Amino acid sequence: VGSVMRVVGIALLAAILVVPPARVHSQQQTFTSRSEIAEFLLAAGLENARLMADAQRAAMLPNAHHAWTLDNVIGAFGEYPLDGHSLRQVVAAEIANISLRCEGRSLSGSEPPKRIGDATLVRFAVSCESIDGTIIVHGTLVHDDIGVAFIEHAGRAAFADEIKRADYLVAATLK
Repeated sequence: VGSVMRVVGIALLAAILVVPPARVHSQQQTFTSRSEIAEFLLAAGLENARLMADAQRAAMLPNAHHAWTLDNVIGAFGEYPLDGHSLRQVVAAEIANISLRCEGRSLSGSEPPKRIGDATLVRFAVSCESIDGTIIVHGTLVHDDIGVAFIEHAGRAAFADEIKRADYLVAATLK
């Protein structure tokens, strides 16, 4: 994990991954266990995912409920109550929070929402300039009547294909 942290730039990633904006997320709680995340990542085809120990995750990515590494990529999971906010507000807030933490320019976008059973899935991406280079974040957000879950992958622009692949596998598994 140490080499991944140097490669990715953990200070910036810790600042941008799964940041619960106060106006959208009033409390942090998770209903998804560590073993459920491990099983999901395996089912998604992310066999090389290594879950971080809770102490390591708390120190590096305190806003994530679960976190893992994938070679040159860091992944994070969080889930929060809706607190009366719409899907559009939640997606916009997540993208804005990542973009606001960029040291330079940022570029972002999202796909149109897709219904999957009783939930709605939205995929998004943000490119964020930093002193150490460009960081890419790809995320999948699942929104239902109870809350919203985020699964995000991030890393340096040189590993954009790995980041994109991880998010694609997550989204395909959720569909």
